[in-house]
Amino acid sequence: MREIDILPQILIASVSWFLIAHALLFKLHLPNRYTEHSFRIVVAIAATITITSLLDTLLNYQLSIPNPKSKILNLKSKITLSFLIAFALFLYPPILKLQDYSFAADSYAVAEVPALHKFFLSQPKDITIASIAKEANNIPSFAYRSILVGGQGYALPYHKKYYAQIQQRTLDLISAQYSTDLKQVRRFIQSYGVDLWLLERAAFTLYYVENNNWMEEFQAKQPIVEKIKKGTIPTLSTLLDKCSVFDTETFAVLQASCILKQPN
Repeated sequence: MREIDILPQILIASVSWFLIAHALLFKLHLPNRYTEHSFRIVVAIAATITITSLLDTLLNYQLSIPNPKSKILNLKSKITLSFLIAFALFLYPPILKLQDYSFAADSYAVAEVPALHKFFLSQPKDITIASIAKEANNIPSFAYRSILVGGQGYALPYHKKYYAQIQQRTLDLISAQYSTDLKQVRRFIQSYGVDLWLLERAAFTLYYVENNNWMEEFQAKQPIVEKIKKGTIPTLSTLLDKCSVFDTETFAVLQASCILKQPN
């Protein structure tokens, strides 16, 4: 069937753009954007064609058998087998869900706090938002605003110089967020041109720091844990109410200009 030619054509186009994106790194976005979704579509369509072809072969095979009794017997066996295959296909999704797997595994990002992104949408387009909160990774997609640094999906070691900047920004951000020195916080804001600082209200608790994968990835967790255990109070934790311009039960957004105006 000539219609199936579209599948290898999609694969060739996807892989070609994947390789070109590597050659022109970041000018054509991340390379895996050109294969991630197209591969899923091709595999789903190809699997459907394969299963349908197998069922069709099983149902029509008995027509080539000359013995009528054998025909009936084979027809029953083929129908039974076809029913079992169909039953298995219908049973597959609930079995996955019982084992805590999603179906279908689309990996789509979901905004946990839509009101937060609506707030950022109301802000100037050229702002820079600093945060180590996981929800910050969704800001560019849902609020169309720039973040200083991101974790999953951003901190990818495609190039040493690129990753070095990600690493430096992350370490500076973590250090400033948990610093007890207001001057250090000010230097960080001025150095990176931060306008808003997104904080999780639980960010200054021991449990939060000990379970923060982002901080662990950059080997910045242990020093912060020691500080919290000693009872030190980070400067930003004292400004949650004074400089907050957006609040929920989970998040607070601090105005950087307000932090800069605080007395020593």
